[in-house]
Amino acid sequence: MLVSVISWIVFLEGNPEFSKFQLDQMNYQVIKTAETLRKAIESISAHQVIGLDTETTELDPYVGRLRLVQLATPSGVHIIDLDAFSGGDLRNSSDLAP
Repeated sequence: MLVSVISWIVFLEGNPEFSKFQLDQMNYQVIKTAETLRKAIESISAHQVIGLDTETTELDPYVGRLRLVQLATPSGVHIIDLDAFSGGDLRNSSDLAP
């Protein structure tokens, strides 16, 4: 987790769109339903630049699975909890279909 936090700080400091972003006032939302995912996508779509981070269950890509997707904008961070969609089996989740 520390690596993710450091990555976000480096990204935010180096990006002009985030120049007014206050790390001590970070706003975040954990997304666990299709409806909150749709609302988050609408909000994220208003920005030209977003930050992206992922978390997996293992470092080995052949063993682990994708667990979280985090998207950051100047207005906050949206954390998509993939286990909440079809029990983590992303192949069977119509909520995540394009």
